[in-house]
Amino acid sequence: MRIKNLIIVSDFGYVNGGNSRVAIQTALALENKKAGIYFFCGAEPVDDELARSSVKIDCIRQQDFYEANGRIKGIIQSIWNLHAAEEFYNKYRKFEKNLTAVHFHSWIRVLSPSVIHMAVQMGFKIFFTVHDYNLFCPNGTLLIFPKNEICHYQPLHMKCILCNCDRRRYVHKLYRMVRFFFFKYALSKIDSYYLITISKKNDMICRQYCSKKCKMMRLIKNPTGMLESTASERVQVEYNRLFLFIGRISDEKGIRLFCEAISREGYKGIVLGDGYLLGELRNKYKDIIFKGWCDKEEMMIYLRWARALVFPSSWYEGAPLVIMEMLQYGIPCIVSDISSASEVIDDGKNGYIFKNNDIEALSDAMEKIAIESEEGMRRLSLNAQSSFAKHKISIEMYADELMKFYMS
Repeated sequence: MRIKNLIIVSDFGYVNGGNSRVAIQTALALENKKAGIYFFCGAEPVDDELARSSVKIDCIRQQDFYEANGRIKGIIQSIWNLHAAEEFYNKYRKFEKNLTAVHFHSWIRVLSPSVIHMAVQMGFKIFFTVHDYNLFCPNGTLLIFPKNEICHYQPLHMKCILCNCDRRRYVHKLYRMVRFFFFKYALSKIDSYYLITISKKNDMICRQYCSKKCKMMRLIKNPTGMLESTASERVQVEYNRLFLFIGRISDEKGIRLFCEAISREGYKGIVLGDGYLLGELRNKYKDIIFKGWCDKEEMMIYLRWARALVFPSSWYEGAPLVIMEMLQYGIPCIVSDISSASEVIDDGKNGYIFKNNDIEALSDAMEKIAIESEEGMRRLSLNAQSSFAKHKISIEMYADELMKFYMS
Protein backbone atom coordinates (compact mmCIF):
# COMPACT_ATOMS: atom_id res chain seq x y z
CA MET A 1 0.00 0.00 0.00
CA ARG A 2 1.35 3.41 -0.94
CA ILE A 3 0.97 6.07 1.77
CA LYS A 4 0.10 9.58 0.65
CA ASN A 5 -1.10 10.92 4.00
CA LEU A 6 0.00 9.86 7.49
CA ILE A 7 -1.84 11.16 10.56
CA ILE A 8 -0.06 10.84 13.93
CA VAL A 9 -2.54 10.97 16.84
CA SER A 10 -1.60 11.99 20.39
CA ASP A 11 -3.54 13.35 23.35
CA PHE A 12 -0.85 15.96 23.90
CA GLY A 13 1.08 18.26 21.57
CA TYR A 14 3.93 18.53 24.05
CA VAL A 15 6.13 16.09 25.95
CA ASN A 16 4.45 15.07 29.20
CA GLY A 17 5.52 11.43 29.18
CA GLY A 18 6.90 8.65 27.02
CA ASN A 19 3.80 8.34 24.82
CA SER A 20 3.72 11.94 23.65
CA ARG A 21 7.51 12.09 23.40
CA VAL A 22 7.58 9.19 20.94
CA ALA A 23 4.53 10.51 19.06
CA ILE A 24 6.30 13.82 18.46
CA GLN A 25 9.50 12.08 17.45
CA THR A 26 7.53 9.86 15.06
CA ALA A 27 6.18 12.92 13.26
CA LEU A 28 9.62 14.56 13.15
CA ALA A 29 11.30 11.35 11.97
CA LEU A 30 8.90 11.04 9.05
CA GLU A 31 8.68 14.66 7.92
CA ASN A 32 11.14 14.17 5.05
CA LYS A 33 9.51 11.00 3.75
CA LYS A 34 7.43 11.08 0.58
CA ALA A 35 4.12 11.55 2.37
CA GLY A 36 2.13 14.34 3.93
CA ILE A 37 2.66 14.14 7.71
CA TYR A 38 -0.09 15.44 10.00
CA PHE A 39 -0.06 15.64 13.79
CA PHE A 40 -3.53 15.56 15.37
CA CYS A 41 -3.48 16.33 19.09
CA GLY A 42 -5.88 17.34 21.83
CA ALA A 43 -4.04 19.61 24.25
CA GLU A 44 -1.55 22.43 23.74
CA PRO A 45 1.07 23.86 23.91
CA VAL A 46 2.66 22.36 20.82
CA ASP A 47 6.26 21.23 21.12
CA ASP A 48 8.67 23.90 19.81
CA GLU A 49 10.61 21.56 17.53
CA LEU A 50 7.40 20.16 16.11
CA ALA A 51 6.06 23.68 15.51
CA ARG A 52 9.22 24.58 13.57
CA SER A 53 9.02 21.48 11.37
CA SER A 54 7.14 20.97 8.12
CA VAL A 55 4.63 18.70 9.88
CA LYS A 56 1.05 19.99 9.59
CA ILE A 57 -0.23 20.40 13.16
CA ASP A 58 -3.93 20.15 13.97
CA CYS A 59 -4.44 20.86 17.67
CA ILE A 60 -8.05 21.05 18.88
CA ARG A 61 -7.02 22.90 22.10
CA GLN A 62 -8.93 20.89 24.66
CA GLN A 63 -7.92 20.03 28.23
CA ASP A 64 -6.88 16.77 29.78
CA PHE A 65 -10.18 15.39 31.10
CA TYR A 66 -8.73 15.46 34.64
CA GLU A 67 -8.45 19.25 34.26
CA ALA A 68 -11.71 19.86 32.40
CA ASN A 69 -14.18 22.40 33.77
CA GLY A 70 -16.53 20.18 35.71
CA ARG A 71 -16.16 16.50 36.60
CA ILE A 72 -19.16 15.37 34.54
CA LYS A 73 -17.89 17.22 31.49
CA GLY A 74 -14.47 15.63 31.90
CA ILE A 75 -15.93 12.12 32.24
CA ILE A 76 -18.10 12.53 29.14
CA GLN A 77 -15.16 13.89 27.17
CA SER A 78 -12.94 10.94 28.08
CA ILE A 79 -15.62 8.37 27.20
CA TRP A 80 -16.75 9.82 23.87
CA ASN A 81 -15.36 13.17 22.77
CA LEU A 82 -17.75 14.34 20.06
CA HIS A 83 -15.82 17.53 19.39
CA ALA A 84 -12.58 15.62 18.77
CA ALA A 85 -14.31 13.25 16.34
CA GLU A 86 -15.91 16.14 14.45
CA GLU A 87 -12.59 18.00 14.21
CA PHE A 88 -10.85 14.87 12.94
CA TYR A 89 -13.51 14.41 10.26
CA ASN A 90 -13.48 18.06 9.17
CA LYS A 91 -9.71 18.18 8.83
CA TYR A 92 -9.21 14.91 6.95
CA ARG A 93 -12.50 14.22 5.18
CA LYS A 94 -11.00 14.91 1.75
CA PHE A 95 -8.17 12.40 2.18
CA GLU A 96 -8.27 9.30 0.00
CA LYS A 97 -9.01 6.37 2.28
CA ASN A 98 -6.82 3.92 0.39
CA LEU A 99 -3.81 6.25 0.63
CA THR A 100 -4.14 7.34 4.27
CA ALA A 101 -2.86 5.75 7.47
CA VAL A 102 -3.58 6.83 11.04
CA HIS A 103 -1.02 6.04 13.75
CA PHE A 104 -2.44 6.24 17.30
CA HIS A 105 -0.06 6.82 20.21
CA SER A 106 -2.55 7.98 22.86
CA TRP A 107 -6.24 8.84 23.03
CA ILE A 108 -7.27 8.24 26.68
CA ARG A 109 -6.67 11.59 28.37
CA VAL A 110 -8.12 14.06 25.85
CA LEU A 111 -9.32 12.58 22.56
CA SER A 112 -11.24 9.43 23.59
CA PRO A 113 -12.19 6.36 21.47
CA SER A 114 -14.43 8.57 19.33
CA VAL A 115 -11.41 9.52 17.19
CA ILE A 116 -10.60 5.86 16.59
CA HIS A 117 -14.22 5.30 15.58
CA MET A 118 -14.13 8.23 13.18
CA ALA A 119 -10.85 7.09 11.58
CA VAL A 120 -12.38 3.64 11.10
CA GLN A 121 -15.58 5.09 9.60
CA MET A 122 -13.47 7.09 7.16
CA GLY A 123 -11.86 3.88 5.95
CA PHE A 124 -8.27 4.71 6.91
CA LYS A 125 -5.63 2.11 7.70
CA ILE A 126 -5.19 1.97 11.50
CA PHE A 127 -1.96 1.52 13.48
CA PHE A 128 -1.40 1.51 17.25
CA THR A 129 1.88 1.79 19.12
CA VAL A 130 1.46 -0.18 22.35
CA HIS A 131 3.07 2.16 24.90
CA ASP A 132 0.75 0.83 27.61
CA TYR A 133 -2.12 -1.68 27.62
CA ASN A 134 -5.23 0.42 27.08
CA LEU A 135 -5.95 -1.75 24.04
CA PHE A 136 -6.50 -4.77 26.29
CA CYS A 137 -7.12 -3.61 29.87
CA PRO A 138 -9.65 -1.17 31.38
CA ASN A 139 -7.01 0.50 33.58
CA GLY A 140 -4.30 0.28 30.93
CA THR A 141 -1.64 -1.42 33.05
CA LEU A 142 -2.68 -5.07 33.61
CA LEU A 143 -2.03 -4.28 37.28
CA ILE A 144 -4.24 -4.70 40.37
CA PHE A 145 -3.34 -1.48 42.15
CA PRO A 146 -4.62 -2.22 45.70
CA LYS A 147 -2.47 -5.39 45.78
CA ASN A 148 0.27 -4.04 43.53
CA GLU A 149 0.12 -7.33 41.61
CA ILE A 150 0.01 -8.19 37.93
CA CYS A 151 -3.52 -9.05 36.79
CA HIS A 152 -4.04 -12.32 34.93
CA TYR A 153 -7.81 -12.06 34.46
CA GLN A 154 -9.23 -12.11 30.97
CA PRO A 155 -10.35 -8.53 30.14
CA LEU A 156 -14.13 -8.00 30.43
CA HIS A 157 -14.74 -11.47 31.87
CA MET A 158 -16.63 -11.63 35.17
CA LYS A 159 -13.50 -11.81 37.37
CA CYS A 160 -12.14 -8.75 35.59
CA ILE A 161 -15.38 -6.82 36.04
CA LEU A 162 -15.67 -7.68 39.75
CA CYS A 163 -12.01 -7.01 40.55
CA ASN A 164 -11.32 -3.62 42.13
CA CYS A 165 -8.06 -3.01 40.29
CA ASP A 166 -8.19 0.78 40.32
CA ARG A 167 -5.96 2.87 42.57
CA ARG A 168 -9.06 4.81 43.65
CA ARG A 169 -12.48 3.42 44.54
CA TYR A 170 -14.38 0.68 42.70
CA VAL A 171 -16.71 3.30 41.22
CA HIS A 172 -13.73 4.64 39.28
CA LYS A 173 -13.09 1.12 37.98
CA LEU A 174 -16.69 1.09 36.72
CA TYR A 175 -16.08 4.36 34.90
CA ARG A 176 -12.99 2.83 33.27
CA MET A 177 -15.09 -0.18 32.27
CA VAL A 178 -17.60 2.09 30.52
CA ARG A 179 -14.79 3.84 28.67
CA PHE A 180 -13.29 0.47 27.71
CA PHE A 181 -16.65 -0.73 26.35
CA PHE A 182 -16.79 2.37 24.15
CA PHE A 183 -13.27 1.65 22.94
CA LYS A 184 -14.25 -1.95 22.13
CA TYR A 185 -17.27 -0.59 20.26
CA ALA A 186 -15.01 1.66 18.17
CA LEU A 187 -12.72 -1.27 17.43
CA SER A 188 -15.64 -3.56 16.55
CA LYS A 189 -16.31 -1.47 13.44
CA ILE A 190 -12.89 -2.15 12.00
CA ASP A 191 -11.97 -5.03 9.69
CA SER A 192 -8.32 -5.10 10.72
CA TYR A 193 -5.66 -3.05 12.46
CA TYR A 194 -1.89 -3.16 12.93
CA LEU A 195 0.13 -3.16 16.16
CA ILE A 196 3.60 -1.75 16.80
CA THR A 197 5.24 -3.22 19.89
CA ILE A 198 8.28 -1.61 21.51
CA SER A 199 10.15 -4.34 23.40
CA LYS A 200 10.35 -8.13 23.54
CA LYS A 201 8.27 -8.35 26.71
CA ASN A 202 5.76 -5.84 25.36
CA ASP A 203 5.49 -7.91 22.17
CA MET A 204 4.99 -11.16 24.11
CA ILE A 205 2.17 -9.67 26.20
CA CYS A 206 0.42 -8.20 23.17
CA ARG A 207 0.43 -11.58 21.46
CA GLN A 208 -1.40 -13.00 24.47
CA TYR A 209 -4.16 -10.41 24.44
CA CYS A 210 -4.61 -9.04 20.91
CA SER A 211 -7.75 -9.93 18.98
CA LYS A 212 -8.04 -11.73 15.67
CA LYS A 213 -8.61 -8.35 14.03
CA CYS A 214 -4.93 -7.59 14.48
CA LYS A 215 -3.73 -8.28 10.94
CA MET A 216 -0.05 -7.84 11.69
CA MET A 217 2.23 -7.06 14.63
CA ARG A 218 5.79 -5.80 14.41
CA LEU A 219 8.40 -4.97 17.04
CA ILE A 220 9.82 -1.51 16.28
CA LYS A 221 11.81 -0.13 19.19
CA ASN A 222 11.47 3.52 20.12
CA PRO A 223 14.17 5.81 18.73
CA THR A 224 16.98 6.89 21.03
CA GLY A 225 18.26 9.51 18.61
CA MET A 226 16.19 12.06 20.53
CA LEU A 227 18.42 11.43 23.53
CA GLU A 228 21.73 11.77 21.73
CA SER A 229 21.18 15.46 21.02
CA THR A 230 21.59 16.07 24.77
CA ALA A 231 24.69 13.90 25.08
CA SER A 232 27.47 15.05 27.40
CA GLU A 233 30.50 13.50 28.99
CA ARG A 234 30.17 10.54 31.35
CA VAL A 235 28.84 11.21 34.83
CA GLN A 236 31.60 10.29 37.28
CA VAL A 237 29.37 8.04 39.34
CA GLU A 238 32.33 6.61 41.25
CA TYR A 239 32.51 9.81 43.32
CA ASN A 240 28.77 10.09 43.98
CA ARG A 241 26.51 8.67 46.70
CA LEU A 242 23.02 9.63 45.50
CA PHE A 243 20.38 7.10 44.41
CA LEU A 244 18.04 8.63 41.84
CA PHE A 245 14.38 7.99 40.97
CA ILE A 246 12.92 9.61 37.84
CA GLY A 247 9.31 9.19 36.79
CA ARG A 248 5.67 9.55 37.70
CA ILE A 249 5.09 9.50 41.46
CA SER A 250 2.49 6.73 41.42
CA ASP A 251 2.12 3.20 42.76
CA GLU A 252 2.81 1.29 39.55
CA LYS A 253 6.20 3.00 39.25
CA GLY A 254 7.38 1.38 42.49
CA ILE A 255 8.06 4.70 44.22
CA ARG A 256 7.01 3.36 47.65
CA LEU A 257 9.54 0.53 47.34
CA PHE A 258 12.27 3.02 46.44
CA CYS A 259 11.47 5.24 49.43
CA GLU A 260 11.32 2.30 51.83
CA ALA A 261 14.69 0.95 50.67
CA ILE A 262 16.34 4.37 50.87
CA SER A 263 14.90 5.05 54.33
CA ARG A 264 15.74 1.75 55.98
CA GLU A 265 19.28 1.56 54.60
CA GLY A 266 20.05 5.24 55.29
CA TYR A 267 21.08 6.09 51.72
CA LYS A 268 20.84 9.49 50.09
CA GLY A 269 17.93 9.63 47.65
CA ILE A 270 16.32 12.14 45.34
CA VAL A 271 13.05 11.89 43.41
CA LEU A 272 12.44 13.78 40.16
CA GLY A 273 8.85 13.72 38.98
CA ASP A 274 5.28 14.57 39.84
CA GLY A 275 2.18 12.54 40.63
CA TYR A 276 -0.64 11.89 43.06
CA LEU A 277 1.65 10.40 45.75
CA LEU A 278 4.04 13.36 45.87
CA GLY A 279 2.51 15.12 48.87
CA GLU A 280 2.02 11.94 50.91
CA LEU A 281 5.55 10.62 50.37
CA ARG A 282 7.21 14.02 50.83
CA ASN A 283 5.60 14.26 54.27
CA LYS A 284 6.45 10.67 55.20
CA TYR A 285 10.08 10.50 54.05
CA LYS A 286 11.74 13.67 55.29
CA ASP A 287 15.27 12.49 54.45
CA ILE A 288 14.49 12.01 50.74
CA ILE A 289 14.59 15.04 48.45
CA PHE A 290 11.45 15.39 46.29
CA LYS A 291 12.07 17.97 43.56
CA GLY A 292 8.82 17.56 41.64
CA TRP A 293 8.82 17.99 37.88
CA CYS A 294 12.13 19.25 36.45
CA ASP A 295 13.00 20.56 33.02
CA LYS A 296 15.94 19.10 31.14
CA GLU A 297 18.44 21.68 32.33
CA GLU A 298 17.58 21.21 36.00
CA MET A 299 17.48 17.43 35.68
CA MET A 300 21.05 17.45 34.33
CA ILE A 301 22.23 19.03 37.58
CA TYR A 302 20.93 16.09 39.59
CA LEU A 303 22.21 13.51 37.12
CA ARG A 304 25.74 14.71 37.84
CA TRP A 305 25.20 13.82 41.52
CA ALA A 306 23.88 10.30 40.83
CA ARG A 307 25.58 7.03 41.67
CA ALA A 308 22.78 4.95 40.14
CA LEU A 309 19.20 5.15 38.95
CA VAL A 310 16.63 2.94 40.68
CA PHE A 311 13.74 1.90 38.43
CA PRO A 312 11.45 -0.30 40.57
CA SER A 313 8.40 -0.28 38.26
CA SER A 314 5.94 -3.02 39.23
CA TRP A 315 4.00 -3.33 35.96
CA TYR A 316 4.80 -4.47 32.42
CA GLU A 317 6.47 -1.19 31.51
CA GLY A 318 6.72 -1.03 27.70
CA ALA A 319 10.12 0.49 26.93
CA PRO A 320 11.12 3.21 29.42
CA LEU A 321 13.28 5.78 27.67
CA VAL A 322 14.72 7.00 30.97
CA ILE A 323 16.84 3.83 31.18
CA MET A 324 18.48 4.48 27.82
CA GLU A 325 19.01 8.09 28.81
CA MET A 326 20.81 7.09 32.01
CA LEU A 327 22.98 4.54 30.21
CA GLN A 328 24.00 7.25 27.77
CA TYR A 329 25.50 9.22 30.65
CA GLY A 330 27.14 6.17 32.15
CA ILE A 331 24.73 5.92 35.09
CA PRO A 332 24.16 2.28 36.14
CA CYS A 333 20.52 1.24 36.56
CA ILE A 334 18.82 -1.00 39.11
CA VAL A 335 15.61 -2.33 37.54
CA SER A 336 12.81 -4.74 38.41
CA ASP A 337 12.70 -8.02 36.50
CA ILE A 338 9.10 -7.49 35.37
CA SER A 339 9.83 -4.34 33.38
CA SER A 340 11.17 -4.45 29.83
CA ALA A 341 13.95 -2.21 31.14
CA SER A 342 15.62 -5.46 32.18
CA GLU A 343 16.19 -6.23 28.48
CA VAL A 344 19.03 -3.69 28.29
CA ILE A 345 20.52 -4.37 31.73
CA ASP A 346 23.24 -7.01 31.99
CA ASP A 347 23.14 -7.94 35.66
CA GLY A 348 26.38 -6.94 37.35
CA LYS A 349 27.77 -5.36 34.17
CA ASN A 350 25.89 -2.09 33.66
CA GLY A 351 23.52 -2.31 36.61
CA TYR A 352 21.45 -4.86 38.52
CA ILE A 353 18.12 -6.65 38.09
CA PHE A 354 16.06 -7.42 41.19
CA LYS A 355 12.90 -9.44 41.82
CA ASN A 356 9.77 -7.36 41.39
CA ASN A 357 8.21 -5.96 44.57
CA ASP A 358 10.89 -7.55 46.75
CA ILE A 359 12.34 -5.02 49.20
CA GLU A 360 15.13 -7.40 50.24
CA ALA A 361 16.20 -7.96 46.63
CA LEU A 362 16.17 -4.23 45.92
CA SER A 363 18.15 -3.49 49.09
CA ASP A 364 20.75 -6.12 48.12
CA ALA A 365 21.17 -4.57 44.67
CA MET A 366 21.48 -1.08 46.11
CA GLU A 367 24.04 -2.30 48.65
CA LYS A 368 26.20 -3.71 45.84
CA ILE A 369 26.23 -0.26 44.26
CA ALA A 370 26.74 1.54 47.58
CA ILE A 371 29.84 -0.45 48.62
CA GLU A 372 31.37 -0.86 45.15
CA SER A 373 34.90 0.49 44.78
CA GLU A 374 35.73 3.52 42.66
CA GLU A 375 37.27 1.28 40.02
CA GLY A 376 34.23 -1.02 40.07
CA MET A 377 31.82 1.89 39.69
CA ARG A 378 33.90 3.33 36.85
CA ARG A 379 33.70 -0.04 35.10
CA LEU A 380 29.91 -0.21 35.57
CA SER A 381 29.63 3.33 34.20
CA LEU A 382 31.73 2.64 31.11
CA ASN A 383 29.76 -0.55 30.48
CA ALA A 384 26.56 1.48 30.73
CA GLN A 385 27.73 3.84 27.99
CA SER A 386 28.79 0.91 25.84
CA SER A 387 25.37 -0.72 26.23
CA PHE A 388 23.68 2.52 25.15
CA ALA A 389 25.70 2.42 21.93
CA LYS A 390 24.78 -1.24 21.47
CA HIS A 391 21.02 -0.76 21.91
CA LYS A 392 20.50 2.70 20.40
CA ILE A 393 18.01 3.13 17.58
CA SER A 394 18.63 6.07 15.27
CA ILE A 395 15.81 8.29 14.06
CA GLU A 396 16.59 7.16 10.50
CA MET A 397 16.34 3.46 11.39
CA TYR A 398 13.08 4.05 13.21
CA ALA A 399 11.58 6.03 10.32
CA ASP A 400 12.58 3.40 7.76
CA GLU A 401 11.06 0.57 9.81
CA LEU A 402 7.83 2.50 10.25
CA MET A 403 7.47 3.29 6.56
CA LYS A 404 7.99 -0.36 5.65
CA PHE A 405 5.29 -1.37 8.10
CA TYR A 406 2.86 1.31 6.95
CA MET A 407 3.14 0.03 3.40
CA SER A 408 2.89 -3.66 4.26
